[in-house]
Amino acid sequence: MDSQDGPPPRIDAREVSGLLIGDGLQINMLAGEPVPVRSAYLYQVRSIAPSRLRGRETELAELAEFCTRPGGSAYRWWRAKAWAGESALLSWFVLRLLAGVHVVSFFVTARFAGQSDREAFIDVVMEQLAALLGRSVPAHLAGATRAAHLLALLDDAATVCREQRSRLVLVVDGLDEDLGVTAGPDAYSIAALLPARPPAGMRVIVAGRLAPPLPGDMPDRHPLREPAAVRLLEPSRDAEVIRDAASTWSRRPTEVPVSVAGPSRGKSMSGITAPTITAGTTALPASFESRPRPKGRSVSSGRTRWSGS
Repeated sequence: MDSQDGPPPRIDAREVSGLLIGDGLQINMLAGEPVPVRSAYLYQVRSIAPSRLRGRETELAELAEFCTRPGGSAYRWWRAKAWAGESALLSWFVLRLLAGVHVVSFFVTARFAGQSDREAFIDVVMEQLAALLGRSVPAHLAGATRAAHLLALLDDAATVCREQRSRLVLVVDGLDEDLGVTAGPDAYSIAALLPARPPAGMRVIVAGRLAPPLPGDMPDRHPLREPAAVRLLEPSRDAEVIRDAASTWSRRPTEVPVSVAGPSRGKSMSGITAPTITAGTTALPASFESRPRPKGRSVSSGRTRWSGS
């Protein structure tokens, strides 16, 4: 531009995502404020939760008291036998708003793809915390820094909640289904990410079966290892009904899809034409969706989620 024409015009680039200079140099830039993230994880929790929850008034009242009391331990670990209904209890609790409490949750499950290891836990919880804080999810994080950023977000969210006279509660169900602890010598657990010193009055509720024990990468003095943190959950009557129905159904091979092979197809059993069962497992009906068994776990049967609505 000729100097006689005066100073060059100012360029307002606040809404610009790219700028072309001269006859070929292109500069890409990011402009404006980051867009706060919105978490949709509660939709997944709804798919896990039962359509009704009966006989759990005492446990729900205890959870509410634990989340709102002024002092005491920051951890509660609900442990249960198979078919006790702990996932139904916690998913129901997460979906019910409790005054003065902000709940962030993760349900460790092989029922859904990519929901059963440490990386999934970081992604899901980080998104919920960012949404609670009105921020965007930190971008371009290296693997070596992801856990630290998660802990920083937990600290920030717990502090904001305390300043608003409320409380942050982290709920993690299914520690026994964490596939990360069986993936190899370089794998690490979800449990080891739980803060040893929860910030700003934060509460942590976890649940899982009686086996396996806590993973070896959890610190020896972590509060989750304290016996006082453990609460045994008695089996749910509804869960026992579903267990019995699933057991009965598994003994009725003519009414479920089965593996069939060769010339045996179409043999008659008690007057009913049905395929012959060969190696494999019978499938449960849709309302009893059974998960694959995590490798290396000492469990008596595959873990089953409640169907929800």
